[in-house]
Amino acid sequence: MRYRKPYFDYSSEGFYFITINTRRREPYFGNISNKKVELSDIGIIAGKYWLNIKEHFQNVRLWNYIIMPDHIHGIIQILPVNAIKIKKEKSINFNYENFLSKIVSNKFGPLKSNSVPVIINQYKSSVTRWCNKNHKSFFAWQPRYFDRIIRNETELYFFQRYIMNNPMNWEKKRIRK
Repeated sequence: MRYRKPYFDYSSEGFYFITINTRRREPYFGNISNKKVELSDIGIIAGKYWLNIKEHFQNVRLWNYIIMPDHIHGIIQILPVNAIKIKKEKSINFNYENFLSKIVSNKFGPLKSNSVPVIINQYKSSVTRWCNKNHKSFFAWQPRYFDRIIRNETELYFFQRYIMNNPMNWEKKRIRK
């Protein structure tokens, strides 16, 4: 995974696989027991606020997600402007020319509204505010997040399976570190 793709318009319609880590990979969100996630109070809030993203961004459809002890994985779909009213539609239309047309010039300036960076920044801020308000001041995020632009249905399926199997693979990942 890598940071933002240069010259890409992250407000354009498409599917995005997101990973957000806690600072120093601290297990603020809970733990894994018997290959199942047991969420802490912060983990429960992180999950609740993740699901609330669609209430604040009308152009977003949330797909699979998982709150792990030290990170979150989720798939966000940015809907085309004319499809916001038919948000529940399940069709997936991947078009490589359309994908290439989303490449824009890289320039400084404010973040584009309803874009992936705005969504993630607001999400992280909401969880942090809750922690600060509820005296969980030890909580902190990693400064950035990782994303992957999902280019086709095969990749979408792969990331859905990856998210679903993440708790079961937790111990394997810990052993390799």
